[in-house]
Amino acid sequence: MCIFVNYGLKYDYECNVMDYGAKGDGKTDDTKAIQAAMNDCYLNNTKYNTSGLVILPSSKSFLSYPLYVTKITNAAFEIESSSTLIISNDRDNWPSDADFLVFHESNNIEIFGGGLINGQGEIWWANQGKFAPRTIYCHDCTNLLITNITIKDPPYHTLELYADNTEVSYVTILAPPSTGVPPNEQSHNTDAVDVHGSPFWIHDCYFDTGDDNVAVHANDTLVENCYFGNGHGASIGSLEEGYYKNITFTNIVFNGTTNGIRIKSDSGSKTGKVSDVYFKNLSMNKVNNTIVINQYYPNNKTESSKFIFDGVYIENVTAVNSLNAGLFQCQETTPCHHIELTNVNIQATANNGQFECEYAYGTASDTKPQSCLTPES
Repeated sequence: MCIFVNYGLKYDYECNVMDYGAKGDGKTDDTKAIQAAMNDCYLNNTKYNTSGLVILPSSKSFLSYPLYVTKITNAAFEIESSSTLIISNDRDNWPSDADFLVFHESNNIEIFGGGLINGQGEIWWANQGKFAPRTIYCHDCTNLLITNITIKDPPYHTLELYADNTEVSYVTILAPPSTGVPPNEQSHNTDAVDVHGSPFWIHDCYFDTGDDNVAVHANDTLVENCYFGNGHGASIGSLEEGYYKNITFTNIVFNGTTNGIRIKSDSGSKTGKVSDVYFKNLSMNKVNNTIVINQYYPNNKTESSKFIFDGVYIENVTAVNSLNAGLFQCQETTPCHHIELTNVNIQATANNGQFECEYAYGTASDTKPQSCLTPES
């Protein structure tokens, strides 16, 4: 799978937020200054077909409410090393339903710099079920690079990216788990990356979160050379309808993750199909559910589905200290076909360490425990 992302912009304008009145003391509200720098740098360069770079300089901390730009091009946002961008935790004065850092209908965007975004998520997690902002939200964008930043304690989904031709690299995302710690310490719905664009390349990242480490909702996705700590795993879906193919997770270490491999469609799903899915070269330790293929998401309802799983290839997977080896939960109306297990070795404790299958068809070789897949007719 090849993804080509073209970057290396040279910036005609550089806009340091300190020149727009930012204090950078971590206490003063710097929203207006940062937004002014973005407007000046990005809107002018879009008008004159130039490029602009907004800089949050090192050794400063910038407190901010939502930031938003639309219909810009050739723009970069740099959080320099030892600089911190702090998301306000003032829920009472947060603009209704506004996400934090938003790029809309924009092209050639780069977010980088070696710095930190501190989401101050605790107060948002304590109000689970109510609105919380996504940290970086890109909608209807193309050519996006997010690289070399750290995000901790996001209020909600961290990188929600409706962006074609995207690369996410050398990004660290940290949030407490959603289980296994006291309720007042849990983070909820803190997905690291939600993939909604194509093609999409995630590599050399460290994701330790309270929800999906990666959740794929698009074609032509490659996730490689990553570490997944706490979180809900390498997920595809949940899917309700549509067609998804050419999705690969490879060379990933899982440690303490709730799920390893996970594909999920909703009960009662409409017509659709997921195919050409590859999970390769995975190493897992203390993962609750090593493999989950589930057509009854989220509540094990038995509504008939029209969504098909056909072509899932799992190769070179080692798992130790697991709870469940694998759950292949497919529906009679849409049985899963062409699930292939090759060189899979799982040590699990539940169900005597065995797989569980329901309307799941495929093959297995060099696999432990013994496969429960029904051979294709």
